[in-house]
Amino acid sequence: MIEAEMLAVVTQLGAAGLMGVMWLTERRGAVQREQQLTGAHERIMLQQKHLDVLVRALEDNTRALISLESNQRELAGVLARMEREREHEKDAEGVSRAGAGTAAVRAARERRRGRTVPE
Repeated sequence: MIEAEMLAVVTQLGAAGLMGVMWLTERRGAVQREQQLTGAHERIMLQQKHLDVLVRALEDNTRALISLESNQRELAGVLARMEREREHEKDAEGVSRAGAGTAAVRAARERRRGRTVPE
């Protein structure tokens, strides 16, 4: 329907009418392209916001995992020290039961604590 109207205008106005119709057609196309570009830009900006949120979440998760690993290492160290102390206590009890006396047990405890014991 629009083409019929345009054809009527072109035949009435001649070359000037044809140029006017071409200009109007080009302007309509330009407006459509501008709308498409605006929509694409808005989608890109929204995606950028989503990516920023994901990157922040990833950074937070990385920090949490690093903290967890550090705590796990510390806990493993504490458990290892407790196991060593338990072994030393068993050794000290064995010495005490063998009749070495309380002085030897005290000396063993002091050595474990890093203190020097005169012999």
